[in-house]
Amino acid sequence: GTSAASAQRQLPAPPVGHTALEQGAPAAMAASQIDSPPLPPIPAAADIGADGYPQLPAVANMLHEADETIGSISTRTRDLASRIAKAQSDKAQKMQKQKQVFEQKLHSQEEANRALLSTNGGIAKAIDALKAENAAIVKRATELQAANRLLRSEMATLQGKLGAARSFVSASVAATDDSRAPELAVLRASTALTAAGGDFQADGGDHVSDDEDDGNAADDGTSFLSAGRRATRVAPGIPAEPQDMLGVLKQEVEALQKQERDSEGHLKQLFVKEFQQGAKRRSVLLAHQRVLNATRTGLTALQAKLRAAEHRLEATHGHVEERLRGLGLFMQRLVHLALAPQAEVPNAMKALPADIKPEPSPTAAAATVV
Repeated sequence: GTSAASAQRQLPAPPVGHTALEQGAPAAMAASQIDSPPLPPIPAAADIGADGYPQLPAVANMLHEADETIGSISTRTRDLASRIAKAQSDKAQKMQKQKQVFEQKLHSQEEANRALLSTNGGIAKAIDALKAENAAIVKRATELQAANRLLRSEMATLQGKLGAARSFVSASVAATDDSRAPELAVLRASTALTAAGGDFQADGGDHVSDDEDDGNAADDGTSFLSAGRRATRVAPGIPAEPQDMLGVLKQEVEALQKQERDSEGHLKQLFVKEFQQGAKRRSVLLAHQRVLNATRTGLTALQAKLRAAEHRLEATHGHVEERLRGLGLFMQRLVHLALAPQAEVPNAMKALPADIKPEPSPTAAAATVV
């Protein structure tokens, strides 16, 4: 009986509700026949759903912390985007101010260059006026030279003619001197008749010589372009993994910073280029001004010499005219004497001047009086 009991203890206990119930034996009889150890409590089914079966939690509940993390990431992303936009706006404002400063410098430089250009234009106009005045002076001096040459030629001709007249008068005086004629001896004895004779000598005019100088005129003969570079970039496809998105975002931020640095450098390069161009323009304008000033100075000095030559020629012209007029008036009196009736000869001889003097023209005399 003991071995049989041990064998029964080694056998597994039948499940409740099967062996005893299936055999239809009462519980007391089963207990008296089997000595079973106490069984552990059967745990209840976990997370029983509405249908009585176990049910796992909702996905939304399981991802609650992830959703919070995503929300935090989204908030930080929006904050980052806002900060980037503000930084970009601040950078744009800074570049705008720098651009205004650069443009103001370029504007001032261009104003100075335009002032130089205007000054050079005034000098060029003065040079043109000097050239025109000098050309007029040269033309007037040339005309005066020709007129003086003609007047002096006229005086030389008169000198030759007066020499012939002098010879004629001398010969006439000698040929008509009958004071010693024997036929007139009877008259010399008479006291009632007194013969009066006189000698006449006509002097010719002197040549007028003067130095005349000729002169010849001589003639020597950055807006700021604001340009912005536009970089066209093809956006990559949207990454599927968040880690890839963070990498792309980092690359985008780094690219943005590089673009900002490049924009600032490009703006500075444009300013330097425009400023250097303006400086070069100013250098050329100053060189032009130096040449123009030298030309104006030379033309002014030449004009002074031309005016001096013109004044000399005008003075010579006036002197020759006055001398010719004086000679003409003297010869007019001689003609009057030669053609005067016998009764007027004594008075005409007394009216003859002792020498020839220059006579100003009536127009010049009236202008002198005024």
